[in-house]
Amino acid sequence: MAANQPSSTPPALQQRLNCIWDDFKCYAEESQANWQVPGMAIAVVSGDSDKPIYTLFSGVKRLGGGDPIDGQTVFQIGSASKAFTAALLAILVDEEKVNWTDRVVDHIPGFEMYDPWVTREFQVRDLMAQHSGMQPNAGDMMAYIGMSRDYIESKIRFMKPFSSFRADLGGNRGGKDFRSARYGIEHRHVRFLPQGSKCSVSAQVDQWQGDRLRN
Repeated sequence: MAANQPSSTPPALQQRLNCIWDDFKCYAEESQANWQVPGMAIAVVSGDSDKPIYTLFSGVKRLGGGDPIDGQTVFQIGSASKAFTAALLAILVDEEKVNWTDRVVDHIPGFEMYDPWVTREFQVRDLMAQHSGMQPNAGDMMAYIGMSRDYIESKIRFMKPFSSFRADLGGNRGGKDFRSARYGIEHRHVRFLPQGSKCSVSAQVDQWQGDRLRN
């Protein structure tokens, strides 16, 4: 489906874009069938527009179900949300509401890691760098079984690290609960919901609220 085409687009270019979209749509639908994906939604947005130029809704929400994918269907996007959080933090830095080198405890007094020194020295930029020293996916299981964000945050101080602070740049996501629960959470709703994302939520622990999976 093509929608909201910019009126300033030259006809020849618009025709070419439509052809590219048609080719891509065929590729996407063929891939959906090959990978046996129950449903998918694709949107192409141009520049600063808050509305998609091209959209594709295909399939159903559940394998074997009959409820079709539409513009309000919410998908789990996993680690793609890290880019949102980093961008929102960068916006706060640009607005001089926070600095990358600020200590987290100066903004979140309740922030506490296993090591008191790490707690004192943990900077805002460390929340983005994945080098806290915590175990990979620390705290994830508590979210999976429905523990609240506040509860998970209160238990981070008991999670023993497996490497030194800032020594390991790997897949561990220490501090991510503070990152997602505190920094940017209000700003995410302010900046994203006006774009029409009324069904979306920004925390993993909210996935089980409502009829649809949310992230």
